[in-house]
Amino acid sequence: MKVYSINNQNVFSFKTQNFMGQANIPLALPCPADKYEQCFDYIESSRTKAFEELAEVKFKRAISPYRAILALLNSEDTNITKALLYKMRTPDELEGMALDASASEFLRGLKVKKLIGLGASALAFETEDGKILKLTSRKHYPNRRKPDFFDVPIIKQGKSCRTYYYLEEKLSQDDLSQSELKKFVKEIEEKGYILRDIHHYTCELDGYMIKPEQFGRAKDGKIYLIDPECVLKPKKPLISFKNIINAIKHLLKIK
Repeated sequence: MKVYSINNQNVFSFKTQNFMGQANIPLALPCPADKYEQCFDYIESSRTKAFEELAEVKFKRAISPYRAILALLNSEDTNITKALLYKMRTPDELEGMALDASASEFLRGLKVKKLIGLGASALAFETEDGKILKLTSRKHYPNRRKPDFFDVPIIKQGKSCRTYYYLEEKLSQDDLSQSELKKFVKEIEEKGYILRDIHHYTCELDGYMIKPEQFGRAKDGKIYLIDPECVLKPKKPLISFKNIINAIKHLLKIK
C-alpha cells in the first residue's frame, strides 16, 4: 500500500490537460477546444472543521461536477489534500468518478458552486440553484435497505458507469433542538433500525447528545437524516413467533 506524506505538497497534484483537434473530439478531460487550463484554478477558498474534515470548498464560479472533482484532485490547497488523505480518497478513485460524471448527460448539465461534504464514499455539492448533489461509489442506502420516513426525499437519482448520483433538497440546520432530535431518533429506533455515528458523548445526566450535523429541516418543517449510511435496516428476529404459533396449532390440530 502506498502511503502519502501529509507534508508532501505534490500529493494529488497531477494536472489534467486537454487538447482537442479539428475533429472536435476530446482527448482528455476537462477543458474546452484548443484551451489548456489547470483545474485547481477553479477553487476560490476552503474551510475546515475538526479532524481535518472539510467544512466547505468554494469554487470561483459554478462548474460541472466532473470539473469540480478534478479541481479537488489537482488542488494544491493543503486543507483539501489533507482531507482527501484523511478520508483515503485516492487519485485513481476520484479520476474514475470524474469520468463517470462526465459520461452522464444529466450531470454534465448541472453546475455546482461549492463542496459541502466529503466522506469515505461520497461527495456532496451544492448546486447553482441551491440543491444538494451527492455522488457516491455505492448505493445510497446501506445493506440494500429501502428509503423510509427519515430519509431525505430524492428529487432525481441515477447511475453513470460505477458512480451513483442523488439530487436532493438542501436542508436547514440552524434551528434543531436536542429534544426534537432525540424524539426523532427514538421514532427511527422504534421501527427496529440500528443507528450509528449520530451521538456525541457528554457529561450530561443522560450521557449523550445527538449530532445536529447529521440532520436537517426541510422547507415543509420536517426533519430528515442527512447521511443515510447512519441507519441500518432492522435485523430479522432469529425466532418467528408467528411460525411458533402456527407450529403449535398444527401440533394441536387447532384451526
